[in-house]
Parts: sequence; structure tokens; C-alpha cells
Amino acid sequence: MNDKVLDQQLESIFQRLSQLREAPISLAELTLGVEEISTALKEIQITNMDIRRQGLEALKVSENPNQTILDAIKAHVAVLDKDGTIIAVNDAWKQFARSNGDPSLAHTCEGVNYLTVCRRAVSRGSHEAAQALDGLQSVLAGVENCFTLEYPCHAPTKEAWYILQAAPLNGGYEGAVVIHIDITARRLAEEMLLQEHNLLRTLIDNLPDYIYFKDIKSRFIVANRALAQIMGAESPDDMVGKTDFDYYPDEIATEYYSDEQTIFIDGQPLVGKEEPHLDSMGNRRWMLTTKIPLKNEAGEVIGLVGISRDITERKKIELEKEQLINDISQHRQQLRALTGRLAEAQETERKNLARELHDQVGQSLTALNLNLSAVRTRIKNSPPQSMETTMSLIDDSLALLEQTTECIQDVMADLRPPVLDDYGLVAAIRWYGEQLVGRVMFKFTVKGREPTPRLAPAKEHTLFRIAQEALLNVAKHAQAQKVTVIVETEEELVRIVVIDDGLGFELQRPIDQFSWGLLTMKERAEAIGGRWQIESKLTQGTRLTVEVPR
Repeated sequence: MNDKVLDQQLESIFQRLSQLREAPISLAELTLGVEEISTALKEIQITNMDIRRQGLEALKVSENPNQTILDAIKAHVAVLDKDGTIIAVNDAWKQFARSNGDPSLAHTCEGVNYLTVCRRAVSRGSHEAAQALDGLQSVLAGVENCFTLEYPCHAPTKEAWYILQAAPLNGGYEGAVVIHIDITARRLAEEMLLQEHNLLRTLIDNLPDYIYFKDIKSRFIVANRALAQIMGAESPDDMVGKTDFDYYPDEIATEYYSDEQTIFIDGQPLVGKEEPHLDSMGNRRWMLTTKIPLKNEAGEVIGLVGISRDITERKKIELEKEQLINDISQHRQQLRALTGRLAEAQETERKNLARELHDQVGQSLTALNLNLSAVRTRIKNSPPQSMETTMSLIDDSLALLEQTTECIQDVMADLRPPVLDDYGLVAAIRWYGEQLVGRVMFKFTVKGREPTPRLAPAKEHTLFRIAQEALLNVAKHAQAQKVTVIVETEEELVRIVVIDDGLGFELQRPIDQFSWGLLTMKERAEAIGGRWQIESKLTQGTRLTVEVPR
């Protein structure tokens, strides 16, 4: 296309010259025509120069395709001859030399000896330049097949790092290829990663817990100092590549390994497991362990992180507490057994005492009553002057005898109410409540029927005594207007409920005489395998519930 433009310009000039030669014109017109032709010739000259430059560039590419390849490389590339003189560089090399700001680099292009440039840098105290000089000389001398060096190359406005690589030319050529690759991004990432690593290491090494990372074969890849110390390792690095089988008995190591393989398969964490442990001295300890799977970007499990906390002291306290609870439970069972036997002994003693009072004292009182009655009858026939005084004494004796007999009957009833043996639990509770109402004014009601079949005597007596104690507490402390006792019978248990509308009380009150009465009822119920519950609030009355198995 440039040839066509040039031909058109030449044709235009020839036409203008012909016009000037054939037609008469003034001096001014002639001057103007010459100027036009001169301008056209200049344009032709410029066009011809462009065509020549383009031709030279095309010729250069066709004659040296290697330069085109070098310029396409983004790394900084220079080709040295056997003496270290630069014989070719790419555009990236030139651009860096111009923009780096170092005058000594601005002319490190073709014809400059690169070794000399390095020596000047060495003279300024550059340690990296000394390394580069030694490496390049070794490559050019054929001593080394490759030389690599990482070095800083900071510009005035930013920091940068490069990697220098040098290798000898092949194909019978003497010299070397030098490449500088910008690794700033990688270096910054490495420094950031190193900082994070140091931060993590500082953190885990100063924690009292035992922290570690493992691969999918359960090999340690990271461990903190606390773990290394308790495992007996010289250092955390000494544990890398080892497994629990290197430190624990097979039984413990197998348990750890099994748990970890389950984590690798299921991908689920193991949280808060109490595990046995042996320290480096062989002492048995306990650990509270959590293990969490580590996953890659694809979601695949590639390892785990574990955190263990020594809970030996806590476990020791728990075991001591458990032992103490067991001891208390055992003593309590013994106390209940003793309470039961004591209750049985009390009932037996009450029964024996009631029988003795009935058989001996009662009979004696009856005989005395009969004797006094007979004496009274005989005295009636005595002389009048002595009969009045004697009769008065006998009447006083009979009245006192009657009161004593009633008192003994009441004592006998309290010791062993005959109604309990003869008619059962409900009748006995009703009888006692009615006796109590005679001394304390409140409305008393009993609801329910006798359990059928009747309870065993020991359970029946115990329930009566509990109801008796509860009613006595109401009479002494509650100031109740209404008291109800409910006896309920189910297939497997008998329940007694005592309800009053009295003053009520705080369940957390300090232990006093009233509280001891409650404890006695509770122990009586538990001694026969029953349950005891009390509900009460101030001014809202009290509800006592006792359940015993049939």
C-alpha cells in the first residue's frame, strides 16, 4: 500500500513540473509552484524512510527470530558470551534497567560486561553481588551447569525480590543465559506465612494444653512444647513423623488410632472425650480431648488438629466425690436398716408394754376397783357416825382409780392402738385424729378406704406412725383450721397425703425440733422402701405425701 501512495505522489509532482514548463507564469506563481514541489518531495522522503524502517524491522525479525522470542518473555533475560559480555537482552531487561533508578543498571545492555557490573556492586559491599559473581564465573567456566540466587532488589518506591538463574549455552555456543524473575509476590506471601507460623507457634507453645496436628496416617506433623514434655520427647520437632504407638502401650495407642480413623472416614469431630493417658514417667493421667478434622479446598479430610487438657486432678476429685457418695449411700442404707429395726423394736416394745399394762396393771386396778366397791358396800351397814367420812375417802379413791385407769388406757392406745390391729390403717388414722381434735380445735377429715389386701404389719405400723407424727406437728405448729388425710391405693403402692391450711413454712429453714420431726418421717418412709415429699409455703399451708410399695 505504501508503494501505491508513493507512485501517486510522484505522478502529481511530474504533472506540476509539466505545467510550469509549458505555461507562461509570473515569478510569484513560479515560486509557489516550487514550494509545492518541495513539500511533495519532503513527503516522499518521509514515506520512503518509513518504508525503509519497516523493511529493516521485517528483515531484522526474519534474520534474528531469537530476539523476537526473547522479547516475548516477561522475565528479564540477557545472553552473555564466554567473557561475560552482554550480546543480547530482551525488552523486559531494558525496561527494568531504565525504571529501576540505579544509574549503573541503565547501561547494562549489549556490549557491557556483566561480570564487571557485578564487581562494581561487590566493591560497594553487596553480598548478593559477590554470590552472583562467583556463580556466573562458575557457569561460564563450565564448573556449574546451573546457578540460582534469590536477592533483594528494592526500588526507591517499593521493595522487590528476584531470583537469578544462570545456565550455559547449548549447541556448541560459548556463554550463558542469565534470567532475573520477579518473585516479590511469592516472597511477601512467604513472609506473611512465616509470620503466621511464628504467631501460631508462639501461641501453642505458651498454652498449658496439649496441642498437635496429625496427617491421615495419624503421624504427628506439629506438636507444642507441653505435649513434647509430657510425652518424653526431646523437642516438638522430635515428634514429627511419629505416631502414638511410639509413645504409648498398644492398648492406649490403638484406642487413639481407632478414634482418629473414624474422624478421617466420617469427617465429624470428636468433642470432649475423657481419655486415659500415660506420661513419660509411666504415671496414669486423664485427658479431656477434642479432635477436629482438617479439610482441603475440595472438602477432603487431610488430617486433624487435637487439643487435650489434663483433668487428672479433677478426675481424682470426682472419684473421691463418687467414693464419698457411695460411702454416704452405704451408711444411709445402714442407717435406714437401723431405723427400720429400731421402729420394729419400738413397736415390739410398745406391744409388750401395752400387754404388760393390760395384763398386770390393768388387772390390778380392776381388782382394786372391785375391792373398794365391796368395802363401800359393807361400810354402808356401819354406824352412821363413821360411815360418812369413810365413804368420802372411798369415793375419792374410786374417782382417782377411774382417772388412772383412763390414763393407762390412753397410754396403751398410744403405745399400740388396738384399732390398728383390729380394723386397719384408715380406721386407726381416723381414731387418732378424732382423739387429737378433742384437744386442738380444727376440722378433721379422712378420705379413702382400707388397702385390700392389708399391708404387711411393719408397713402398716410405719404409715400410721408417719400420719400420727404429721398430725401432731399440725396440732403443735400449723394453727390450721382444716386438716385432711387421704389414703389412696394403687396396684403397686399405697399413698398417704396429709393436707393442712395452716401457717406453712420455708423448706430451707434451719434444722430445729420441727425439722427433726420431718426427718424422722422421711427416714421412716425410706426405711421401708418408700418415698417422702413435702410442699409448703408461708401462709399457704403444707402438703405431705408418702408412698410405699405394697
